[in-house]
Amino acid sequence: MLKIRSLISRAALGIALLGSLIATQSASAQFTHPGLLHNADQLARFKTAANDSSLTDLAAYYAVITSDPRSQSSATATPYANVVSDSPSKDALLNDAAIAYLNAIRYVKSGNTANAAAAISALNAWAYTFQSISAASTGSSVQHHLDASWALPMWLNAAEIIRYYNGGSAGWSSTDIAKFNTAFVTKLYNKAKLTLDQSTSGGGTKYTSNWAASAALAVMSVGVFQNNVTIYNEGLFHVKRLMPLLILKDGNYTINTDSGGVVTGFQRDGTDEEMISREDCGHPQYTLRAFAQAAQTAANQGDFSLWLLTNSTTQGTRPLLLRGFEYMSDARTGAAPTFRSCPSAALEGAGHLTNKTYALLSVSSPKMQTFVSQVGAEGQDFHFIGWSSATSYKNRLPSTNAYCSGGILGADGVSCCALSCGTCGGSNCGTRPGGATACCTGNIQNAANSCSNHSAPCALKSPF
Repeated sequence: MLKIRSLISRAALGIALLGSLIATQSASAQFTHPGLLHNADQLARFKTAANDSSLTDLAAYYAVITSDPRSQSSATATPYANVVSDSPSKDALLNDAAIAYLNAIRYVKSGNTANAAAAISALNAWAYTFQSISAASTGSSVQHHLDASWALPMWLNAAEIIRYYNGGSAGWSSTDIAKFNTAFVTKLYNKAKLTLDQSTSGGGTKYTSNWAASAALAVMSVGVFQNNVTIYNEGLFHVKRLMPLLILKDGNYTINTDSGGVVTGFQRDGTDEEMISREDCGHPQYTLRAFAQAAQTAANQGDFSLWLLTNSTTQGTRPLLLRGFEYMSDARTGAAPTFRSCPSAALEGAGHLTNKTYALLSVSSPKMQTFVSQVGAEGQDFHFIGWSSATSYKNRLPSTNAYCSGGILGADGVSCCALSCGTCGGSNCGTRPGGATACCTGNIQNAANSCSNHSAPCALKSPF
């Protein structure tokens, strides 16, 4: 149980941290808030839908949230000063993030201040207790880097809602926000980012795997919460670097067998793509969850490039992320190669979100529709925010983005070409009907005619 601090000590702390908070908020106009998995419009639409008794399927999805004991306003965090991997303290770090997030979501739905208070209590408990995170004495010496990467997006999604939803009506004080930022978020960030450090001389782990995907999501999330463009762009850069490396690019693979015909390994065009090279079902799902939540974070900042990212060797123009999800859909239904059978794959926190988003972007995926119908109501994977069957149910494309409804969206996610172009951007774009001005993404970005007050060709909100 945390000791109750006096008002005097809180006031003193507020004076000490006020300068940091003001500096952090000074750049807030550059980011949309809430701006991670949920923006203000999406939360408002979720609230309306979740309170509509006629939407029985949503009621079933939302019931998974209310049946979780961590969503109760009586749920209490158990903060640790020193978190150690593979210990009860690490479990508490992730479990208590769910307490904060679920109570924040229930506050949005019901307006019950008890839920807001429970979320704030969890956020503050860790802010005023946490000191460090480290590896266990046995096992991986850098596991705590991954633990920090898993924890940050969960905590920060809760924090974004409590801090910004409905004008900050939850009542989280500026003093406590500043403490949470400096004493908790920054310390976890300093460990998570090491997974992306390509120079091991700085303590980096130099991973290209689900570890790096999780770290990139964490870094993007910190950038939004701290209103830090440099940090955000670092995470975004790594997601774009990693997606072509970790998601299968085409249908070609070689199965290696021994003399008896037993499968011994797999090869994919000389690359180490995780969808194939990892033989289990869990790690590829970690990768896809991280990428989908990073894509949604970017989209809520006006950038659809991650949802739409393709690769030069991809067959056609099908987005890489969707191809990865369709692969795991096949693994669930038994349509994937025999060495990948994942009948319980659920992709909690990403499956319904991905299906919904591609439908909004008019990218057809019958496989994803089948997948989400089989999964039904999403719960949570312990390492990522779940429940997207409920929270993304009424999502629409961010209204602040003035979406490309009268043109063709480019693969960069931020350029809207004229319909006459047929396709937007790419080689020989200047030879299409409309010319370079209407059909080349570089020209459109240079012209900088915003889609907010121009028809196609026009530029959507540019990446930072």
